[in-house]
Amino acid sequence: MISENSAIVTLIEKDNLFLIGKKREKDNHPLSGQWHIPGGKVLPGEDFETALKREMKEETNLDLKIDKLFGQVIRGDGVWRVNWYLCHPINDIAIAGDDLTDIRWVTSQEILDLKNNSQRNWEWPEKVVSYLKEYVAKQN
Repeated sequence: MISENSAIVTLIEKDNLFLIGKKREKDNHPLSGQWHIPGGKVLPGEDFETALKREMKEETNLDLKIDKLFGQVIRGDGVWRVNWYLCHPINDIAIAGDDLTDIRWVTSQEILDLKNNSQRNWEWPEKVVSYLKEYVAKQN
């Protein structure tokens, strides 16, 4: 069952690059003003994949093909359940929207650097980190 405190994070891959977004300045939001992998809340009555498609359309203007679920992270002493996905865009025009002020396509190494420079490292599933490290190795 999906709890009311559920969210998604989406690693969007295109042409060997990954999409990140800069969060709009918001009071009390842990990612306020920071670059991050796009994500969002699951609304009441939604499943994770419906929420993913809605959130990413709102934040990036992209329609996505869901390739795989990396896994789920439990945050906040078990209060939040966050599913991490790998997706590819169906359309090509990414535009920052909703609560993002900017977006950009970056390399897998830049995503790993983002993780390593974040205070929120514990929220990244190991399968995501392994996938990105393998990607870096293939490109070197």
